[in-house]
Amino acid sequence: MVNAKEKGKRGESMWVKTLRFFGWEAKRTGFHQSQMGCESPDVTCEALSPIRFEVKNTKLCKIKDWMSQAEGDCKPWEIPVIVWRHEARWVAILPNAEDFLEILQKSDLKDLEEQRQINNKTKKA
Repeated sequence: MVNAKEKGKRGESMWVKTLRFFGWEAKRTGFHQSQMGCESPDVTCEALSPIRFEVKNTKLCKIKDWMSQAEGDCKPWEIPVIVWRHEARWVAILPNAEDFLEILQKSDLKDLEEQRQINNKTKKA
């Protein structure tokens, strides 16, 4: 039988590695998040503040429960993002589309497009 807490820890560690791969320093909150009254997210990444990560590593999708948890744990200025390990890849879920649009509004999408085109050419070579 799979231990759910251990599976959760593995998922959080994988998400930390993914964030680090993209150049952001991140860490698991770990033991502290289970303490009564603790308001720590699953994974912290100062450079991506105000995003608050809720990490899920499970086959079953319980999106309504996850959204309630993510939104309930957030401070008013934080943006809840659920990251779900699904079929060997990460899926990001934002409970509020306006948060997604606000992130896009603050992003340099032209630079992103150029970088993705370079990366795509490198993959094909």
